[in-house]
Amino acid sequence: RTADTWYLRGELARHRDELTAAVDAWQQALKIDPTHGEAQFGLGRVLAQRGQHEQAMEWLGRYVAAHP
Repeated sequence: RTADTWYLRGELARHRDELTAAVDAWQQALKIDPTHGEAQFGLGRVLAQRGQHEQAMEWLGRYVAAHP
């Protein structure tokens, strides 16, 4: 599977409110392509929703740094 495929699986899971599955899918996308911006943003957003603020800031920071 490609990083884009994993990203889309994450989006589908998020829309179904399956946040753990979304996080898992985006982590898989980022293993394949650590610079995948949409996966970085999605992961950061969901981690923030789950109260994992430190990890969320790490991923959102990576996204912002790569997409000024």
